[in-house]
Amino acid sequence: MSSRGLKDDWDFIVVGGGSAGSVVASRLSENPKWKVLLLEAGGNPPIESEIPALLGSMQKTEFDWQFSGKSELASKANVNDTCRYAKGKMLGGTSSLNGMIYTRWGGKKEDYDHWAEMGNNGWDYDSVLPYFKKSEGNQYKPFVLYQNGKYHNGSGPMKIDFFGADGLDAKRKIFLDAAAERGHPIIEDINADKYLGYLNMQATYANGRRQSAATSFLNAAKDRKNLHVIKHAFVVKILIDDNNNAYGVKFTYKNKRKFKTTTRKEVIVSGGSFLSPHLLMNSGTGPKDHLQKLKIPVKADIPVGQNLADHQSVYIWFQFNPTETSPTAQLDSLYQYVVHGTGPLTSRGVTNVNGFINTANTTGPANIQVQVFYYTKNSDSLTSFASRYKDSIKQTLLKEALTHDLAAVIISNIHPKSRGVVELNHNSVHGKPIVDPLYFSNADDVEALLQAMKQQLSFENTTSSNSHHYGSSRMGPTSDPTSVVDPRLKVKNIGKLRQIDAGVIPSLVSGNTYVATMMIAEKGSDFIKSDYGFIP
Repeated sequence: MSSRGLKDDWDFIVVGGGSAGSVVASRLSENPKWKVLLLEAGGNPPIESEIPALLGSMQKTEFDWQFSGKSELASKANVNDTCRYAKGKMLGGTSSLNGMIYTRWGGKKEDYDHWAEMGNNGWDYDSVLPYFKKSEGNQYKPFVLYQNGKYHNGSGPMKIDFFGADGLDAKRKIFLDAAAERGHPIIEDINADKYLGYLNMQATYANGRRQSAATSFLNAAKDRKNLHVIKHAFVVKILIDDNNNAYGVKFTYKNKRKFKTTTRKEVIVSGGSFLSPHLLMNSGTGPKDHLQKLKIPVKADIPVGQNLADHQSVYIWFQFNPTETSPTAQLDSLYQYVVHGTGPLTSRGVTNVNGFINTANTTGPANIQVQVFYYTKNSDSLTSFASRYKDSIKQTLLKEALTHDLAAVIISNIHPKSRGVVELNHNSVHGKPIVDPLYFSNADDVEALLQAMKQQLSFENTTSSNSHHYGSSRMGPTSDPTSVVDPRLKVKNIGKLRQIDAGVIPSLVSGNTYVATMMIAEKGSDFIKSDYGFIP
């Protein structure tokens, strides 16, 4: 890294180049008069990141933070009863290794109306819909044209489309037909005016490749002279002056050299639901008792790291007759992808089949999301996936896979009541944070999953997490003592500091959190532009 990256003339410093930070850095650098520094702890994504079928290959590698949590009541099938959380450590963050499913809310716009009812003015459904559309470049014209473009946009930077064909269309039909036989509607679009049913989901995907936040937003900004990106830069502390105003950061470069740099306007923290609380607390912003135990001077006594939530899941396994493949199938798939951009590598197989159902009231909003992972006989992907399980369960799965295809039906409680915590590590405050998810600490969460499971038969079932974490720095009005940021995403009691990522989500989202995170980043960027008088 050259000394050019250390000049203290930045208008904004963005910490984290992931799902939110990529958006924020790109949008702020649209003003050519603002100098923006983006600090990302990881490097460039590997080529595997772009290939949909290889998404699992990046887990437990240098491109994954490899966070984990210990649960007293869940993940008992996993090795050491540990919950594994895959979070991207690279440009694009988790958007570079997630499942790419494009869902805003599971069709339930009331999720966002509730945010506004909690005192977060401007976060109701009608106010956030334009920000969902601002990012979206939907490639499927019927969705874009539906109701004169009310729900979708075709010209945004993030390309959205259906996965390519992969030879498993018949398998997808099995699950959709089974859902229809049980009386569930089959719908086309969960991101418009339908909120219950099974469907073939769209994804952050186009032309055979993943569309991450980095490829969609940072690539478009790569030639801007006012945006500077430093990779392998891990921020260890936010600099806060005696007047409680943030004025810069300290970071390490490639885990060796230490640097400090300052900003004229703001520091924006976009590290996600684990690392943003970790950084805030290391900087003296967090629960007073926790910080004092670690001898960290307290700048602001606010509930950072509390209220952590996640979509709890149970995996129910089924066996199917084996899919016959030719000895050259893998080579054929590689040839199709490299030469034509088609074939099995462009898809996630059956996994893009999702269901949104209500187990208590068949006409009410969804409380359960259903997904399917499908593994053909002797699948290498299954061997990798099963490595998380204790030996008895792993061996059961691998034995069945010798003669059968296997499918995991994943049932997720998308309205959990249990709340966990993120804390600093007492042994090393700059080490990985301690995550205590407290799954099933509210008995209602157990009942919700049991009701959803009653229709299913399995030879083995396991509980786990979807890594849809949110709420560890929840948003709320000044009068809300459980909140960390205000409705304009400013960290309470600290000036010139914002958090913009999934951690600020104040209450549950009925589906995957990735797209909601991009919406928050779009809206947060406009807050900053408005506050500093830049109206494009």
